[in-house]
Amino acid sequence: MIAATILLSSRDLPSMPESLIITLTGTTDLPPGKIATIVTSLEMFERPPERADPPGTEGFSLDPIARGDIERYLRIYRQLGERWMWFSRLTKPRAELEAIFSDPAIAVYAARFDGQDVGLLELDFRVPGEGELTFFGLDEPVVGKGLAAG
Repeated sequence: MIAATILLSSRDLPSMPESLIITLTGTTDLPPGKIATIVTSLEMFERPPERADPPGTEGFSLDPIARGDIERYLRIYRQLGERWMWFSRLTKPRAELEAIFSDPAIAVYAARFDGQDVGLLELDFRVPGEGELTFFGLDEPVVGKGLAAG
């Protein structure tokens, strides 16, 4: 079994134990009323060299999602995020989502393959000099076809 121990401060989370064993096998027991969240952070300190698109990616494109088309965004978000338990955008009030997407420093794209929405890319440039990859996901039928190859 692969496991990691996460040390929690009982001062911050009084209902949580001092430590919690997190298994990396796909299941971890959580105390009642708690929801697990995994956040992955990446940093890039310089632009990578340009390269040609991988073979087999000719049918892919990035299509900007119109600022007012929150329904399309949420449809793709649900399609991709359901298996990963994405929920943060689904709990926001509509007015808050509209404010996020009306901000010119937020860029949202649908990854498309052969005319179908198959992915989501959301970028946040609100912090000067930084770009945050807020959401990125691909639908299972296109995973492994080179769209996200680095």
